[in-house]
Amino acid sequence: MNSITIKIDLALHKFIEAKRCSFEQSPCEIIKKELGLADTSETESNLTKPMQPIKGSNSSRQKFSIAFGDATVSAGSLKECYFQALKRMREANPDFLDELSAVKYSRRRIVAKSPEALYDGDGLAHFGLELGDGYFYDSNLSRQQVESRLGHCSEILGVPVVLT
Repeated sequence: MNSITIKIDLALHKFIEAKRCSFEQSPCEIIKKELGLADTSETESNLTKPMQPIKGSNSSRQKFSIAFGDATVSAGSLKECYFQALKRMREANPDFLDELSAVKYSRRRIVAKSPEALYDGDGLAHFGLELGDGYFYDSNLSRQQVESRLGHCSEILGVPVVLT
């Protein structure tokens, strides 16, 4: 088959992907089917198959856990796990949030008394989520950043804090 390359915009790409029935189906087959030009005898078996996850991907939600002392917190997202762990650490040590609020990374704090105080004027205050007891935490973090902040939590609590 002869082919040419054409440029498409994001809206058309989304349309094509929304019509995809299997990962084996090419964009050309999808467009032909939508235009009524497809020879469905060749592709019908692929079109009726349910989509399969890409090999090597995890189709179920990844579970995150943070362990400290004899406690473990687990959640389906890193953000939720971090939030729950900070709450449990606060329960374990009433001075925890006060001590943690003194720690600053570059232009960010781990926790603060207001969303604006988390960030030094970066316009990121909308990422500051309420933790409770008048504190907010920085929720705009990568896994590496969470692990780094958990190191400070470990120092304050005096026990290892591990993210898995």
